[in-house]
Amino acid sequence: VELSILPSRKGTVPFSAKLYAKPHQQYRLDAYGFASSIAASYLWKEGHWTLLLNDRKESWEGEGDSLNLAIAALNIPDVHAVLGFLWGEILPGFRVRDDSTLSWSGDTLRWSSHGTKWAARFDAITGNCEEVSTSNGSLAFKYAKHQRFDTRVLPGEVEVFVNGASMLALRITGMDTHPTWKKNPFAL
Repeated sequence: VELSILPSRKGTVPFSAKLYAKPHQQYRLDAYGFASSIAASYLWKEGHWTLLLNDRKESWEGEGDSLNLAIAALNIPDVHAVLGFLWGEILPGFRVRDDSTLSWSGDTLRWSSHGTKWAARFDAITGNCEEVSTSNGSLAFKYAKHQRFDTRVLPGEVEVFVNGASMLALRITGMDTHPTWKKNPFAL
C-alpha cells in the first residue's frame, strides 16, 4: 500500500510511505525522504518492533503493539487499530470482541475487546463507517473519502486521534492487493 502521511504536529513535514503487511503477523513501513530514498523503516513482527533511521544510521528495538516514532513525535498506542482499515478491519478489536458486549443503537455499534470499549458510527445512507473511538477517548479514527479497492469499499483517508488530539492523517495513494514480491519485503 502506498500512503501519504500528514503528521499534525506543527513543523513536521508530510511524507510518503509504503506499507507491506501480513495482517496481525508482520508489518513494514518505509518512509521516503528526498529523492525517493528510504529515510526510515519500521518493522513490527509478533510483538517485536525495529525502527531504522537510515540518514542518521540509528536503530531502535522494542516490544509491544504500539507505533512509537519519537523522532516524528508519533505515539500510536495500537498498530493493528491504525493500519487495520487497509485490509478491511475498520472496527479495531471487533474480530476478537468480548462475548455479550455487542450492541446497536441507531447509527452506532458498540463492542468491547480485551476490556477496551469501542463505538463506531455509520452513515445511515451509505452504510460506511465514519468514526470509531474508545470510550475513554484514548484512540479515535475519522474515516473519509471511501472508495473501491479491488472488491472492497475502504476509507481512502483516515485521521488518527490520540487522547483527543489529532496525530496524523493517512491517505491511500495506491494499493496492490495481490503483490508479487521479488524479494522478502520484511527483511530490513
